[in-house]
Amino acid sequence: MGEIKITSITPQQVQTVLNNWSNGTLKGKKGHIISSSTIRCTRRYLSELFEYAVNIGLLLKNPIKLTKPPRLITTEIHTLSLDEIHQLTSTMKQQVSNNISSPYRINYYASYIATKIALGTGMRLGEVFGLCWDCVDLIHGTISVRRTIQTGTKRQVFQDTKNKTSRRCILISQELQNELTTYKEFQSNYAKELGDKWADSYGVVISGTFGEILSTSNFKSRYFIPILKQLDLDHITFHDLRHTHATLLLSQKINPKIVQERLGYSTITLTLDTYSHLVPDIQKEAVKALDSLGI
Repeated sequence: MGEIKITSITPQQVQTVLNNWSNGTLKGKKGHIISSSTIRCTRRYLSELFEYAVNIGLLLKNPIKLTKPPRLITTEIHTLSLDEIHQLTSTMKQQVSNNISSPYRINYYASYIATKIALGTGMRLGEVFGLCWDCVDLIHGTISVRRTIQTGTKRQVFQDTKNKTSRRCILISQELQNELTTYKEFQSNYAKELGDKWADSYGVVISGTFGEILSTSNFKSRYFIPILKQLDLDHITFHDLRHTHATLLLSQKINPKIVQERLGYSTITLTLDTYSHLVPDIQKEAVKALDSLGI
């Protein structure tokens, strides 16, 4: 809307922008199509902003309330099978071994660990890369999700997690616990080798060459996507590791409430709406229960 004063903005102008985002006339940075969920989220933030302007007397009405959000279009969810998980993790682990003398060896190892954490906890990309050692309890086997990093920008900065339910404590498997213990020792020894060159950025787990947070874009382009292409899994995204974690647990008949808590979803409804169609056994179990009750 350019330089239009806030007092002059009309519902029609805002609706035009929303529509142009929806139909692809207006694109985001790098020419990407803006998703319906992002448009709806932006509209909600705009409404809060204009509502504040009303409350402090700058405006009489909130023009955003007279606009319609675009219909939410859900994208297809992709998940990995157990065989594909093994292929992905074993190939990434082999990459660590192959590059053990490389100056970027910590990057390869950190990328492998980031993938293992996502698969083993269902944590989001920003949560994994914003994880620090003070939130990892290797004695009791837990990870506390307290912070995230803002991704998609040139400078990665720590932020609080999305909401109260995003702040959570996740119990981890013994395998992941062992992997983290071994990696932490490797990272510590690597830091000693670098000496003063190692910048201990809040003790981040997924560290780059000099101790900084490993760039998420660098991780994807150099250490993650090439492996996926090699394995013919290039339809998979990092976020799909989160979906994989959830569907695997639900397929093992883990209570959806537990899955919700591990993922940090705000409601159990959101969990079931997102994943129940991917785990048909949930529906079968429901029918079995009804049959046993004679209903």
